[in-house]
Amino acid sequence: MVEPSMKQYPFSKAEIERSIPERFERIVEQYPWRTAIRSERGSITYSELNSLANRVAQVIMAEIGASLAPITLLFGHEPDIIPALLGVLKSGNPYAALDPDIPAARNSFIVEDLQTSLIITNTGHQSLAEELSGKNFQVLNVDHLDSNLPEHNPTVQPISPQSLEGIFYTSGTTGEPKGVVRSHRCLLHRIWLESNDYAINPEDNISLIHSSSFGASQTDIFNALLNGATLSLFDLKKQGLDRLVPWLKSEEITFFHVPSDLFRQFIELLKEDDAFPKLRQVTPSGRLFSMDVDRIRKHIPEDCVLIQRLASTETGMITRFIINKNTELRGNVIPVGYAVQDSEVLILDESGDKLQPNNVGEIAVRSSYLATGYWRRPEMTAAAFLPVPGESDKKMYRLGDLGRMRSDGCVELIGRKDSQVKIRGYRVELGEIEAALLSLEEILEVFVITQERHGGEKRLVAYVVPSNHGKVSRKNLRRSLNEKLPEYMIPSIFITLDKLPLTDRKKIALDALPDPGWGRPELDEEFIPPRTSIEVSLAEIWSEILFVVPVGISDNFFELGGHSLLAAQITARTNTTFKTDLPMRALFDAPTISEFAAAVEIAARKESDLERGNLEKSIKLLGY
Repeated sequence: MVEPSMKQYPFSKAEIERSIPERFERIVEQYPWRTAIRSERGSITYSELNSLANRVAQVIMAEIGASLAPITLLFGHEPDIIPALLGVLKSGNPYAALDPDIPAARNSFIVEDLQTSLIITNTGHQSLAEELSGKNFQVLNVDHLDSNLPEHNPTVQPISPQSLEGIFYTSGTTGEPKGVVRSHRCLLHRIWLESNDYAINPEDNISLIHSSSFGASQTDIFNALLNGATLSLFDLKKQGLDRLVPWLKSEEITFFHVPSDLFRQFIELLKEDDAFPKLRQVTPSGRLFSMDVDRIRKHIPEDCVLIQRLASTETGMITRFIINKNTELRGNVIPVGYAVQDSEVLILDESGDKLQPNNVGEIAVRSSYLATGYWRRPEMTAAAFLPVPGESDKKMYRLGDLGRMRSDGCVELIGRKDSQVKIRGYRVELGEIEAALLSLEEILEVFVITQERHGGEKRLVAYVVPSNHGKVSRKNLRRSLNEKLPEYMIPSIFITLDKLPLTDRKKIALDALPDPGWGRPELDEEFIPPRTSIEVSLAEIWSEILFVVPVGISDNFFELGGHSLLAAQITARTNTTFKTDLPMRALFDAPTISEFAAAVEIAARKESDLERGNLEKSIKLLGY
């Protein structure tokens, strides 16, 4: 089997040796009045976006110049971050984006580690930015920019393609996040590759669903903005899962890049007649299974392709499997595909020697376009990014993934070699979660695993041994972890043990750990069955989506293993069942069945009153 070819669209490889602002400014000259960004708040053209970015760049240059010091961005999933990001790059500096929804302690660590001198934000996050700055450095509010600032392209020293472009923090084995540094050259190579292979052009509408603090967002942002296409933002937390299908249709999205878990929930929402005639490409960022492909194929055009990739923050995309209407799939798990251009993919044994086809080993890549290294961690960088003998411009990186290569060069992913896992598209080191739990006084020992159900969705399970053999409150554990870790790193299930089972060699005896199962987990509350018809219906919805039976009315959604993607699915199902329009936030505010049932009842009553009012207006207009 060989990878299908795709139509070409010109993006010169010579541009890899330039800079992102240089390419963007030429696109602005070519397409000034085309729509650059579209969101719930409206749209802005390329000319308007460039003017906003230039004003940001002028302030940065006046305050700190092209110091090559990282500048921190603090925004939600909103269009304001795009001109801020471009403004930083135009000033000749790299950026690092924070997610305001993750714990303040984690953001504080990142800010301190960056040694930043400026945070750029908007009014909605001004107070958090000031709290993080501690008056040690400046905070720039883009809503308060001087209207007299110049809007022309700034005059700066030529930006080297090797200059730092972005720093992206991932989970670390030491219990602390580490920043992966990318250069302009690294990102431009990826955009050049995809622009040509996928024929990206100004008529395309590219979705942005990933947070801009997540490295995967870069390809969506710059595939659009470096090709004159439109970047369309969808905020899952605000807009809700039930609005995703109509949004894709109304926005006429052509490139749909989505976390794989959300992709599976999206498929569940599809009705028999749902179709997306404009879609050209669907890319779930995570494992793709043949059943996913079978279920989506009837809803997308014949010429639409699905993309399975192997990528990391350190390497970018290194393999790709393109699935078109003629692709025959063997087995349930789809391979991660063939090496992309300028990447040499290897399967290595424990000694680092190359293995022959069909042998299982660690996946590695040699390339001139890897990340620069880890921010302020030279020893870690030297250990991870290895020199390639005889090729000074190349480095080799071992991914920690186990795989095998078929005789035709197609790579199959087997699993992880170490304790690193992917949860909802995010890379997570189990050691960081264990370190956070061990920092709590009530925990003596801990061991964290992942549990996977049919379909590939994973959840985190923590086995904890309380200090002094006392009792531990799962509510308190979750509350404490919420102050230390982002939501996707908080275990769904906590199981208490008197001690961790060990083998003769003093390692964790995995076979002796209690099976978490998929029933109702250990909770602080006693089980109270549903009492009203609304509570009964909600309990059935929660059971089906959470794979938990039974569900009591005082059970907390998040303690049952719930998270934001499942919350989106539950609110969507609830709105369909009860004909309401509850936002996903409602479940965060009312996380038990009894509380959520009250919210549903109020929302249903409002909808009923609204319908009655509209009926009365119609009757009056008709003269009755």
